[in-house]
Amino acid sequence: GGWKLWAEKIAERPAVERLFGALMAFVGYNQGEIDYAAECRKLRGMGFDRAFLYPVRFNTYSRNFKMGGDDPIHLTDGEIRAIKELGYDVAPWAWVYEALDDGSEGINSGYSHDASGAKIPHWKIDEFQWYLCCTPFQTEFVKRAYAGSMEEMTWTHYDVNATVGPRECYALSHPWHQGQHLDRRGDQAFLRDLLGPQTNGNRVVSSEGFRDNLADVYDIGSTKLLPAWGEAIFWTVPMTMLVFHDALIHDWWEVQNYNAAGGFDHVGRWGRKSDGFPKAKAAMDALYGCPPNVFPFGKQYRWVDIEARKTESYQVSLEDPPVREALAAALPVTQLHRRIGQMDMCDHAFLAEDGAVQCSEFADGTRVFANFAEEEREVEGIGELSGKSWKAVWKFC
Repeated sequence: GGWKLWAEKIAERPAVERLFGALMAFVGYNQGEIDYAAECRKLRGMGFDRAFLYPVRFNTYSRNFKMGGDDPIHLTDGEIRAIKELGYDVAPWAWVYEALDDGSEGINSGYSHDASGAKIPHWKIDEFQWYLCCTPFQTEFVKRAYAGSMEEMTWTHYDVNATVGPRECYALSHPWHQGQHLDRRGDQAFLRDLLGPQTNGNRVVSSEGFRDNLADVYDIGSTKLLPAWGEAIFWTVPMTMLVFHDALIHDWWEVQNYNAAGGFDHVGRWGRKSDGFPKAKAAMDALYGCPPNVFPFGKQYRWVDIEARKTESYQVSLEDPPVREALAAALPVTQLHRRIGQMDMCDHAFLAEDGAVQCSEFADGTRVFANFAEEEREVEGIGELSGKSWKAVWKFC
């Protein structure tokens, strides 16, 4: 019963319809000396009439921390209104999974405890240490925020709630689990409440992490791999983008955009890089019916020494050549996504023995072909398809 198709989600929350044909636009965690509204106007002038901008604020217990020496981003009410007037959607970074210890009873009363009764350290940047919070405590905070500084947010992005999933809490003083140990099954229900419409209302909901057992309560899960084929040590089986296409969008991690911005420029799991590669990502997103994700402008932190948790900041501009290349690759993907994003995906096939050429088909008969190889390939029915490219063939039923 854990399945809810796009039509049902849109009927329940009409804001969800705006996802289709939109650019996912990450603008950095850090507050920059940038005219964000003016940059959005430039973006719209490039043809992006819909964009899901994130984050414009931090929805968190305390903003008394730095990242790369900068304050967390917090746009003014006027800036947010100006961006929304362009037809763009705005989201906070809902960093409620953990909290800085400010010494207050209010924060300490919401920490998760381990089996020994101790609070649980988690994220750390520079000298700032965060501790895990109990899920229903997070939900109460988010609801209060929507009645205050987050009222104008039209969607929301949760940090790692769907990445880690349900957790145990041994804090016997918590009223939410009635003085009892909270097991993971019990926390799953609280997690669904946090991400669901009873907390977020008529807002699109995104979270870092793609979790199938939350597919009916949230709309966008992030973090995915570039296609692997041929002589690679594994081939990518695109299940999350095929099976879940009709109910859940699979997006890129916020710092693995189409443009390599120089922040998390590292080789990841299985020895593969994930930031940049705009042509390959555009082909992948077109093929699987996903929106593109670009870091068009903004300020962000990066690691100087990840073991010591030391950071610095850097800035991204619309004038940067990698940004221009990324946006050029992203625009036709948004146009395709507006057409086929809500449609059922009906078929997918590997058209080459090495897996480099693939095809998908949607309910109106539209077929999308993608070639992930560097070289041009001959594709039956459409002829030559250049390397790292895609093509849609329309069919009207």
